[in-house]
Amino acid sequence: DDDLRDIDIPAWNPLAYLGSSGYVFTEAEDMLVPGSAARPVPDDLASGGSLLRWQAKPGEQLLFTLRAPAGSETARLGLTLAHQHGGGSFSAYLNGEQVRFGRENETHTGSDHRKVLQNHFSAPVNLRSGTNGLRFVAGDVPAGGVIELDFFWIRTE
Repeated sequence: DDDLRDIDIPAWNPLAYLGSSGYVFTEAEDMLVPGSAARPVPDDLASGGSLLRWQAKPGEQLLFTLRAPAGSETARLGLTLAHQHGGGSFSAYLNGEQVRFGRENETHTGSDHRKVLQNHFSAPVNLRSGTNGLRFVAGDVPAGGVIELDFFWIRTE
């Protein structure tokens, strides 16, 4: 039984270092528009000890507010997402313009293996100084499936 002890994972938060230098990290739940259909859930793997869980149905939308400093014109966005059995897909739109996190129009979070956190990054996107609207639209989500977000990466250029 001593070989099967639980491992305590201390709470952690991301820190910009080397390749992530210049990025600002924000917990997904801190950018969520109030009244949206997603809730934080405890998760030892996630930064701050929680993930934002979205039990989405195809076509459902999730809204975030992204604030940019004055003088910002372009940025790179990143997402840290949980990939897991029952994960779904979504499309992303910043101020009405589609944002691709990778080469496809949709970001997929399904996996046949264990749950892992994976990073996804956009090409440069246009930002407005002040408030920007980021909208996710659920694509294929299996029955009982979820989309889970940990945090956003933002680097203005």
